[in-house]
Amino acid sequence: MNHRACRYSLYIIKKERKDKRLYGAEVGVHLGLNALSFLRYLPLQCLYLVDPYNNYEGFDGDFHENFYTTRKQASHILKKYENTIVWIRDFSANAVKRIPDTSLDFVYIDGNHLYKWVKRDMELWYPKLKNGGILCGHDYNIFDVSRAVVEFAKKLGIKPLLGGYPIDWSIKKPSKQ
Repeated sequence: MNHRACRYSLYIIKKERKDKRLYGAEVGVHLGLNALSFLRYLPLQCLYLVDPYNNYEGFDGDFHENFYTTRKQASHILKKYENTIVWIRDFSANAVKRIPDTSLDFVYIDGNHLYKWVKRDMELWYPKLKNGGILCGHDYNIFDVSRAVVEFAKKLGIKPLLGGYPIDWSIKKPSKQ
């Protein structure tokens, strides 16, 4: 496994959900490089890729970014895995309605990094996890992200795992609830 190409959350998912055909979701795909790591190194049955490819409140990229080109590049990068991925080109709050509860082994959140949106994504996607599933994400080094993660984990009585750089975070849903 190429350690430079993979985020810390991938290792947590691999360790905690070993020897299974996994179902996962990534919220915030952009160019698809993180999704590519998941597809290469995890035994995935299905990976839902959620990204509106559109401007949104708090978007920190180039507001003149050509989202059509970005989406096209991601599709090209992930073409080899087209039978494993399901694209949902919509905002997270709409996309989550298309996924059955307790159906996912992991959800990787790397969408809107403003506190209220990270918090909302965590609240919306957590019920989609199977018992023992992993809620994880990126950019813990951003204050709004870390605040949302800490508050959410505290509410659950769970301490998040942190690692890598930029720092990934992971919260394991208890095996029995």
